[in-house]
Amino acid sequence: MNDHTNQGKELTGMDGRKNTGFVKGLKSILDLSDIVKIRDLTVAASKSSAGTMAALAVTFGILLALAPGMKADARTLLATVQGTVSKGTTSEVLKLYSSSSGNYVIKIDNDTDTSRCKVLVPGKAVTVGIYRGDDAYLHADNIVSGKVNGSVTIDSNRATVTGKVMEATTEEILYLDTSSGEMHIKLDTTTDYSGIKLMTVGKQISVVTSRGSDAYMHAISIAENSNDTTTTTSSSSSSSSSAPANTTTVTGTPTDKSTSNVLYLNTSGGVMYLVVDSGTDTSGGFMFTPGNKVTAYVYRGDDANMHAAKIVGTRASGATVGSSTMTFSGSVEGNSTEEIMYLNTSGGVMKFKLDSGTTLNNAKGLAKGRIVTVTGAVGSDEFWHALTITAK
Repeated sequence: MNDHTNQGKELTGMDGRKNTGFVKGLKSILDLSDIVKIRDLTVAASKSSAGTMAALAVTFGILLALAPGMKADARTLLATVQGTVSKGTTSEVLKLYSSSSGNYVIKIDNDTDTSRCKVLVPGKAVTVGIYRGDDAYLHADNIVSGKVNGSVTIDSNRATVTGKVMEATTEEILYLDTSSGEMHIKLDTTTDYSGIKLMTVGKQISVVTSRGSDAYMHAISIAENSNDTTTTTSSSSSSSSSAPANTTTVTGTPTDKSTSNVLYLNTSGGVMYLVVDSGTDTSGGFMFTPGNKVTAYVYRGDDANMHAAKIVGTRASGATVGSSTMTFSGSVEGNSTEEIMYLNTSGGVMKFKLDSGTTLNNAKGLAKGRIVTVTGAVGSDEFWHALTITAK
């Protein structure tokens, strides 16, 4: 793997090998990117009708333009490089990996054109126009990102949240670490980035958000935020919000990051962050475990988070159970669903059926590892049925 910084490297596999010795001789004054550019232009010229003389003319022309100590246009592009952003990228330095030519360390200046790319996070695909600066380092003339979400219908209500950009951020979804949890905010072609030069991992930002017709929060505008404080958003079951009638329905499966108070729902449009509060109706679905398909009725809360007004799972109808009950304690297993709960007890893993008669106490939802006490009875189908589940 090559490293393209300010140090010259050996160039191999050149077309037009009769010029190889001459180009190698330039290494003392040019870096690898200069030589690659010379190679490309030389090869292109040698294929023209002028042949070798044109190739030499191109070579010497670039040499005069780039050699240290000679007058040159600092904005003469050496190449346009495509690759993905690597870890360690900051607002001043872009670390780029190109599968075709290796690693690049590229300086970002105040006059670098970032109008078409405001997010630089690891794994993001970008195209960079590079040139050689007076300090012999590679500099970015412009940075262009890939596609972003098309615009959707956004409501008129606005809320401002602040926090740090998380590493999971992509060109489509901003993962924001706030004082009370992780927010997922969609980025659109209409998002206003005029208040920030670049958005990198760990950067403190302020985001004006609003709910979209797809039920996600969308970024209206993003700006710098020098204060190391974040807007408090509520995600505890004690903070109720009155659920409005105009909810949006989304269907998906919980991820393993879900807790009793926050449902991370993996939908066809991405992972949604849904607050589960005291007003959430989970009587028809409270098992927040991976692979368990649920439908959530969501709305935008006053805290700018998406809240779940109601969560419904696939629940069987009630079964006939005996009058003799027993109580068991243990932790919820990750493979539990709305129909079957697996309870890890001191005597082993027990299997309880959940039906329309099952009630949950002291919590709105159950995630993997939650300690509970189950009062159950044997049904006419010879299975243990959970009558009541009480979270610890």
